[in-house]
Amino acid sequence: MPDFELAPTAGVAVQLATVDVRANPCASKPQRIFAGSVGTQITVTATRNGAVGPSDASIYPLEPWVPLLTEWSGATPDVTSPAGYSSIQSFTPAAPGHYTLVMSRAGGGAVGIMFEVF
Repeated sequence: MPDFELAPTAGVAVQLATVDVRANPCASKPQRIFAGSVGTQITVTATRNGAVGPSDASIYPLEPWVPLLTEWSGATPDVTSPAGYSSIQSFTPAAPGHYTLVMSRAGGGAVGIMFEVF
C-alpha cells in the first residue's frame, strides 16, 4: 500500500472521456481523463503526510521517489525533477498518445497516473 498520493499539478485538464459505452461499466458515472497537449509540460506531485512536494531531505531517512514513464506513440520523453525534490516530476510529450507515469519509493509503494495527449 503506498504511503503517498500522486496528482497532476500542471499541464493537464480533466475532460470527459469519449469512449464506447462498453468500456464504461457504469453509464451513469461518466469516465474522466487527464488530457494534455503536445509540447506542454506535464507535472505531477507526490503528497506524503499532508506535505505537498516534500524535499528529499525532509523525508530522510526514507528513500526518494523514482519515476517510470511509459508511452505508446514513439520516443519516451525525459522525466525531470528539481534538484532535491524527487516528489515533483515533469515531462513534455512530443507526440500525441497515451502516457503513464508511475512514481515509486522503496518501502513506500507505487502510484501511477495515465494521461491522454492530443
